[in-house]
Amino acid sequence: MIGDNMIHLSLYLLIDTSGSMEGNKIGAVNDAICNVIPTLNDISDANPDVEIKIAALSFSSGVEWLYNEPKLSKEFVWKDVVAGGLTSLGYACHELASKLSYDEYQKSAESFAPAIILLSDGSPSDDFNSGLKKLQDNHWFKAAIKIAIAIGEDADKDVLTKFTGSSDSVITVHNVEALKQIIHVVTVTSAQIGSKSNCTENANKQDVIKEIKNATYNIEGVVFSDCSLHSKVDCSFSDNFSGIEKFNDWGLEFNNQELEPNDKVTLTNGVQATVIKELGRGGQGIVYLVDFAGRQMALKWYHNPPSDAFYKNLEKNVNAGAPSDAFIWPEYLTVKEKGSYGYIMRLRPNDYFEFGNYLLGRKHFKSFEAMLAAAMKICDGLKMLHRYGYSYQDLNDGNFLIRPEDGDVLFCDNDNVMPHGELSGIMGKARYMAPEIVAGGKPDKYSERFSLSVILFMLFFANHPFEGAKVVACPCMTETFEKKFYGSEALFIYDNDDKSNLPVPGVHQNVIRRWPLFPSILKQTFIEQFDRKKLQNPTTRMTEMEWLKILKRVRDELVVCPKCHKDTFVDMQNGNNRCLNCGYDIDISESLLRNSRIEDLKKETEQNTDI
Repeated sequence: MIGDNMIHLSLYLLIDTSGSMEGNKIGAVNDAICNVIPTLNDISDANPDVEIKIAALSFSSGVEWLYNEPKLSKEFVWKDVVAGGLTSLGYACHELASKLSYDEYQKSAESFAPAIILLSDGSPSDDFNSGLKKLQDNHWFKAAIKIAIAIGEDADKDVLTKFTGSSDSVITVHNVEALKQIIHVVTVTSAQIGSKSNCTENANKQDVIKEIKNATYNIEGVVFSDCSLHSKVDCSFSDNFSGIEKFNDWGLEFNNQELEPNDKVTLTNGVQATVIKELGRGGQGIVYLVDFAGRQMALKWYHNPPSDAFYKNLEKNVNAGAPSDAFIWPEYLTVKEKGSYGYIMRLRPNDYFEFGNYLLGRKHFKSFEAMLAAAMKICDGLKMLHRYGYSYQDLNDGNFLIRPEDGDVLFCDNDNVMPHGELSGIMGKARYMAPEIVAGGKPDKYSERFSLSVILFMLFFANHPFEGAKVVACPCMTETFEKKFYGSEALFIYDNDDKSNLPVPGVHQNVIRRWPLFPSILKQTFIEQFDRKKLQNPTTRMTEMEWLKILKRVRDELVVCPKCHKDTFVDMQNGNNRCLNCGYDIDISESLLRNSRIEDLKKETEQNTDI
């Protein structure tokens, strides 16, 4: 029973559950909110005159409140949300504005200003400005503590700044653990400070930001929009520039060795490069546009210099040169100066985009042939890398830049390439690691072959091969569950014998829609590669050469329909030769037209892939 003199603090969570949040992001959100509730109860107990209430609003193609009214923290039970759909942030603003009133969710006359926490990883897909305008006219919203958490670099921080009213109130997180921790810190800090004053004064709101910064100083992967970068950022969600790679834990702290325009760095060959401007920053360092002997190139400058062994390996890679022109390779190494060092590489072309953009639907292949070309070039590039005696050890979606028109591929993240048999200390990126690595094993060529199969599956079907009904049913994606779903109990979503992990309609729409489109030879290969026995026997996994042979066969089944003149597959294995577009039953005994680009690829395959 709440006493007459009780004062109430309402904590509002606005959670982006659009399709781009699928996977580890939404799992981390679910896990974090589950685990923060007991701490909120402790805050209530420590402030006997204050009751903390929680309201959660998820938004994707629509909006949904977790409960029809704010719940006391001691009565609040988190119900996991799932990702899928668009990003209707404008709609969410309208909905929140309608509830921030004495007639709705702010009923008590004795209420502190609410705390509002927005989490998003993208841009609004609806009329955000209209919804924001309605919110900005709301008394409670004006008085509220407002914090926005930008999940990854693709989050629209300009939009989040408009929502909070200040860039100081926008926090970017770059990995799953940082996301979990920042949700906890922001929620707890907002509740602690919000329950002690009405926070209508800007100074009190700044207290929240200050406390959050202090509390998150040692969290890896947290960046404030005022450019204060916390130590050891791991850009596991996305990287916006080819030279900004994922952080590898060398046991070092940032010392902010940043360069300014017109600064000069000296290369090991004695030549100097002049800094023009910053292009971007990530976990290991900052990438600058530099003038090098009259040529514009990119300089990656490490926040803190990695180990001497790393420097020596980088020097060897520079001297050896790239396996092919497809690699954005370190070309020149700087001397150790200004408290750090770096290397120079060529700039990324503007018409190439990160693999993650294709997975999130932000970029699309122009045709099936472009998609197949990308798959073949990934395999061919890895084959070349291995022929040179190198290994990535952490192969993942961040290693590739792809041109949508023709599927041409550039390989990035190359300063971390190591010789076969040597370990860089990198275990890999979640969801791309082989089950034996998830269980604690060491990366090798067999685990890299597994990662390749995962990447190819995601390229064709835009879904992880193990993420089906079992993952959706997971209450919180904790480390224990992650080791289970991607390690000890990994189960392919189209396993021949066990149907308990099938894709879920409305959640895994990409793979449900695409799986029937491709020839049986490709689908059967994935079924075999992700078979439980093969998962447990790494030495039986397909090599790049074997994948190239399969992809060549798939490419040979891509034809132009004689009736509608659009690309379609003929399935030579099961005899299903109906056009995917118009349903015309294609006579495969006739001479069929194939695109001229595919003919070129065939010639290239014969020359470069030993097929």
